[in-house]
Amino acid sequence: MSGNEHDDGFMARRIAARRSVNEIDSNMRRDESERAAFFNAVYERAHGDPAFVPWADLEPKPQLVDYLKANPGKGRRAIDIACGLGDNAEALADAGYATSAFDLAHDAIDWAKKRFPDTKVDYRVAN
Repeated sequence: MSGNEHDDGFMARRIAARRSVNEIDSNMRRDESERAAFFNAVYERAHGDPAFVPWADLEPKPQLVDYLKANPGKGRRAIDIACGLGDNAEALADAGYATSAFDLAHDAIDWAKKRFPDTKVDYRVAN
């Protein structure tokens, strides 16, 4: 399971998600606990639908893909900070990097592990 599927209503839900995130964000300050609460609220409100996570593209960033084509990771290590749903971390691992990934949102880490059940990535909740 790659978890990279977009259905026909994905973009409409994505637009609604941005409004919802703006509601959450307008009430947040920026200390550490509030940042964690913000990101956890976004993932919780998504109820398993990645369209409701505005930054979740369900694929690795194109710049990373290009970099990995030219820089295979055999024998090398990588870390993905704020890994979200895991697409960049999985691309790193698929390119041969021993990969660790973390996010401060426990729901993001749980979701990444469900999307990629046979992962080689060491996912962790951390800040």
